Amino acid sequence: MSESTLSLTYNTIRAEIGDYLGIGRTYGSWAATDSSRVESILASALRQFYFPVNGYHWSFLTPAATLSVGPTSGEVSGVPVYDGSTYSTITATSSIFKSRMASFETTITFGASGKEYTIASYISATVIKVLGDASAETTGDTIEMSGQQDYDLPDDFGAIIGSMTFSDSDSYTCPSIRITSEYNIRIMRQGSASANGYPEYAATRAVATTGVTGQRYEAMFFPTPTAEYTLDYKYAILPNTISAEATYPLGGAVHAETILASCLSVAEERLNDTAGLKKQLFNERLQASIALDSKVGADYLGYNGDSSKEFSRNGISNERVHSVTYSNT
Repeated sequence: MSESTLSLTYNTIRAEIGDYLGIGRTYGSWAATDSSRVESILASALRQFYFPVNGYHWSFLTPAATLSVGPTSGEVSGVPVYDGSTYSTITATSSIFKSRMASFETTITFGASGKEYTIASYISATVIKVLGDASAETTGDTIEMSGQQDYDLPDDFGAIIGSMTFSDSDSYTCPSIRITSEYNIRIMRQGSASANGYPEYAATRAVATTGVTGQRYEAMFFPTPTAEYTLDYKYAILPNTISAEATYPLGGAVHAETILASCLSVAEERLNDTAGLKKQLFNERLQASIALDSKVGADYLGYNGDSSKEFSRNGISNERVHSVTYSNT
């Protein structure tokens, strides 16, 4: 399917910014400092559009995604290699290991021997190290990793939108997962540390970082998943800037004038050190785009009954997990 000819592209936006700044529309002849200046304006303008000051969540920035939780299984490639003192290196035939398995004291159980090892460190999606000598395990054996309480969310995760649901056949036996606060999850775990089964509650929280990577987030679940589940959810993404390779800004042709107005308003502020007519035009276009985008959605939002007195499968009253929504999210 071809793109709308009314859509903006990386090069058309750069030409418009260059024209406004007085450096011309021929970006191939710009000086390096001018090119850098335009890239800076473009990045700021996209942030201004993607993240409006009123906190509006664009429908096109909330894609659907899936998350696999619970025990996972796979197959070993060759025989685990013991270092002679502490660790054994295990290589899998496919990408089954998760980056923070060692943080949750995840265990690996070999199918043939039934022996269990604790993961000590993550090397890659196919290689991990475990504590102990696993060199006697069978080559090509099947392995199963225990479930975790917390799971990494995508690198571009910004915020959860709505509840999580179970995919396919699981959806017939498991209700949707209610999103609550990080504090509530800790309280429930404190009161029922050994609770496990299918997850009924989830929360998201920021992962500690040293600044080597950008901010990342994780999902916390209660109870701990003891079977493998695929969860469906929507989230607000943290989009990238555009480039010669990724040439289209998100939002499409319907928001093209708003995106362009955002670019020119930032250029105006950088050039004149003040907000003027371009900023006013952007604010007008932004309200028009929000009005259009707010019409993208469902007419029927479900039953609005009172379930506050219900109890979960683990005997925890739903009154303990407060659900408050706002701004249609």
